Amino acid sequence: MFHYSSLAASGCYFVHIPKNIQQRFPEKRLSLLSWGDMHTVQLQHPFSRVFPWLGFFLNMPQQPLNGCTYCVRVATADFGASMRLVVSPGHEDKMILVTPTGQSGHPLSTHYQDRFPYWVNGKKCTSFQILKTQSCY
Repeated sequence: MFHYSSLAASGCYFVHIPKNIQQRFPEKRLSLLSWGDMHTVQLQHPFSRVFPWLGFFLNMPQQPLNGCTYCVRVATADFGASMRLVVSPGHEDKMILVTPTGQSGHPLSTHYQDRFPYWVNGKKCTSFQILKTQSCY
């Protein structure tokens, strides 16, 4: 089992981190790098992996991403919540529901990417916003 003390005891791992980061971002000073520079997400549609030219139409834009493996808002470049739902029994009108992409799976719909800004920025959608979107169908 991995434990931070075993990693810290080795010591040499931490010596190489600044060098590796500097190689990834040669144009920036280490002191100017932010969490969002290092941790970004781009949600890819399965078709764009087969036909890369479709990525412009199907993929979500690459964005800085808050969170980490051990945070309440769990998120990494290749792992994250497929839906965030917070609801209290009896208070359904105050529920929060956010999906990573949109309410529609059709790329030409205005609702294909409409939830992505909420998801990537950790913002909530009220039930009124959800009902408004559903009424468009």
